[in-house]
Amino acid sequence: MQAIVTRTLSPTDSRGTRVEAKANGGRVTRPYDHARTGAENHAAAARALADHMEWPGELAGALYGPDFRTVWVPIDTSLRA
Repeated sequence: MQAIVTRTLSPTDSRGTRVEAKANGGRVTRPYDHARTGAENHAAAARALADHMEWPGELAGALYGPDFRTVWVPIDTSLRA
C-alpha cells in the first residue's frame, strides 16, 4: 500500500476549486464542496482514490509542507485496544 497525497487546486476560468488525490497507482479530482470543511474535502478525495484503487480500511491524514498538502496513510484498526 502507498500513501495518498491530497492538495487543493485553485479555480480556473472554466472550473471551480477542486481537490486532487494522488498515489503512484492513480489520481482522482473531486469538486470542492463549500458546505464541508477543508479537512472533510481532502478526506473525501483521499477516500475516493482509496475506493477506486480498492484499498479497504481507514485512512489517517496529516498536513505537511509549505503548501499545506495532506498525506494519507492506511491504519490498521485491528491494533486498537
